[in-house]
Formats: sequence, structure tokens, C-alpha cells
Amino acid sequence: ELIFKPLALKDTSVLPPIGDRLPTGYDSDGVTVIPYWHQIFRPFAAINTSLQDMGTFLRMMIRRGRLGDRRVFAAQTIERVESPTTTLAARRGLAYGYGLGNYWWLRQGIVFHGHGGDADGYLSKMAYTRANDSGYFLVITAFQNTTLGAMQAAVERYLVQGLTAEKAPPVYALSEVRKRQILGRYGRASWRFPGRRDERRRETLEIIAIDGQLYTWRDGRERQQLLPVSDSLFRRPRDNRATVFVGSDTGGEIYFQEDSDNFFKIDP
Repeated sequence: ELIFKPLALKDTSVLPPIGDRLPTGYDSDGVTVIPYWHQIFRPFAAINTSLQDMGTFLRMMIRRGRLGDRRVFAAQTIERVESPTTTLAARRGLAYGYGLGNYWWLRQGIVFHGHGGDADGYLSKMAYTRANDSGYFLVITAFQNTTLGAMQAAVERYLVQGLTAEKAPPVYALSEVRKRQILGRYGRASWRFPGRRDERRRETLEIIAIDGQLYTWRDGRERQQLLPVSDSLFRRPRDNRATVFVGSDTGGEIYFQEDSDNFFKIDP
């Protein structure tokens, strides 16, 4: 009533697909058929749609609620969907992050907004950038994340070619006192999948200093540099804006938050 009808999404529904329009889904081998699974938890799944309807949705998102000469949703509504507000990082000024089913990422310094779809036998990615008002919707009928990721990278590189990214903010001079506050070992504060709780609880992250420069390090991974933008906001060398938060809550506990990572400091 509130979204499908105003956008005239005629092929979009929370009901199971009828007829032969649904393509067959396959496992990661591309051969083993995975029967369609209709999710019952509608807040996070069970929307069946078409490429044409997703094109309509993308055009509306790119134009901040306008579709053709009609305003379907207020611009403030779209901005709220795109903006994180509830995390500690967001409350401390990090604009980058996860809004309402809509998250940020960077491709060669250009901001993309969107979301992915992940179901047995099907993978998809929807994204758009207002740097040149372009977007895409990709879907494959096999559980092959590497394949979809390669497609996504290729399409995004094509869309941003010729664009000039914003300059990265200058590196902020952290005091030695502040550095000592955030250096140390961090344990995972939250995780997405409860079934992996014991494994996640053991996962740690360290913030270390080498020749005066800050890095994050985890077992089995290369260390990654952290460049301060302010006392609590940081960026990676490849990024041209703050994407990481390291700071304290009202109780004084120090947290590290980046994309879906959420860690708290457990010892110096």
C-alpha cells in the first residue's frame, strides 16, 4: 500500500511467485538445483520482483523520492533511509555506515548506496551513486559470491570512470595520550549470526602502533593502517572519507566500529 502502489511496481509482491517466470536457482557448483524457499519473515525477505520494477525503484532512489515528474516520497524520507543514526559511531559523527536497509561503500573514492540479496540459489546487488546519477541491479541464479562480487566491481568501475573523487581529509595529529587510550586488544561486541556465537566471542582485533603509525591487526590477516581524521574518526589509506570510529560510550568503554564490525576494548 505504501511503497509498491505509489511506485506502480506491478511485478513486485510478498506472495510466492506464480507461473513459470521464476528462474531456477542453483548451488555454488552451478548444477545442483536448489528449490525456491519462500521466506516467512517478511521484514527481511520474501519480496519477489522483476528487473523492470527494480529499475523503477533505482530511479526513484537516485532522484531522492521523485519518479518522472511525480514526487512519490519526501526527500527527507530517502535521506533517512540512507543515513545511520543508532550506532555509537553514528551518534559520534560518522556519516558512513548502515541506514535503514541501505548502506554505504566506496569505489575509487565515489560513494555508492545500496543493498545485497542473499538466498539459497540466488544472489543480487542493488546500488546507485549520485556522483553521476547512475545505478545497477545485478542478479545471478547460483550461490557464487565471488562471481557476483567480480560483476559488481566491473560494473562500478565502469560507472565511475571519468569521475573525480573528493580529496581525502588531511591526517589529524592525534596526541600521544589519545593514542595510548585506543591502543590494545578488542573483543567482538556483537555478531550477526547467533549460531556462530562461540566462535565470534573468541575473535579479537588489536590496534597497534608501528613507527608512530596506527594499524589494526587480526589473526590470519594483514595489518591495515588507520589514518586519523579527528580524535575518534579514522579512514583507511584507500578511502577519501572517515569510515572507522574508535571512541567511548557514556560509560567510558572504548569501541571500534567499522562497517559491520563492532568491538570493545578488553585490555591495554
